[in-house]
Amino acid sequence: MKWTSDGQKICIAYEDGAVIMGSVEGNRIWGKDLPHQLTHLEWSPDSKVIVLGTQGGEVHIYDSNGNHLN
Repeated sequence: MKWTSDGQKICIAYEDGAVIMGSVEGNRIWGKDLPHQLTHLEWSPDSKVIVLGTQGGEVHIYDSNGNHLN
């Protein structure tokens, strides 16, 4: 679980692959069930990108709207 640097959004990543993005007001922005065992979570310094790491060493990158980036 990590907040953005400005404290406006939170991302919660569960080990089973579930990811939830929410706002400081408690609203759910997006959620996904990924087919990966997640072990790491980090926001970019500008809070526009979230990086998720898997147990298998893969890195998955999403924008703050939940779109997968290549």
